[in-house]
Amino acid sequence: MPDKKNERKDNKEIKITDKQLSVIKEEIDHIRFNMKLKRSPSYTKIFKNIIIGILMLVYMYLLIVGYEFIGFDTYFKTITILQYVLGIAGLILIEVSYQKTNILLGSHGLELILLSLITLILVNLFSKSYIYISKYEVGCIIVITVYFLIKSILIRYIDYKKEEEKEIEEE
Repeated sequence: MPDKKNERKDNKEIKITDKQLSVIKEEIDHIRFNMKLKRSPSYTKIFKNIIIGILMLVYMYLLIVGYEFIGFDTYFKTITILQYVLGIAGLILIEVSYQKTNILLGSHGLELILLSLITLILVNLFSKSYIYISKYEVGCIIVITVYFLIKSILIRYIDYKKEEEKEIEEE
């Protein structure tokens, strides 16, 4: 049979200093933050966004060195067809996003149209034997990179605001 005196000794009050309390609060905040990160859907959107950005940069690389692999004439025929395909696919994505009211899908459609325009301008620069083709290509790569970085930041900011609104409504 347990002794009542020993039970009372175990249930003594624990005194915590202010420094210990602040450390405990920091740990709790850190754990809450990590839990929010794990369940936040915006990181999957950002990951997909970065993958699309990388694919666009690979496309730009293939535009830059493509004529070396397949020959000049075949390269122009392929690029001309590709610019039309990208433009039509972009318009279809915009139409589908309008019907589904999906803004992210619409932005992907605009990105495809942008790639189509970049391809069109590059074909025109090649046909005129323009000197500044490499500067144009580097500029396009920089613009695409900056665009996807800003888009990722905006995705996270918008989702963060939505999470804050849900927390306020829950309280």
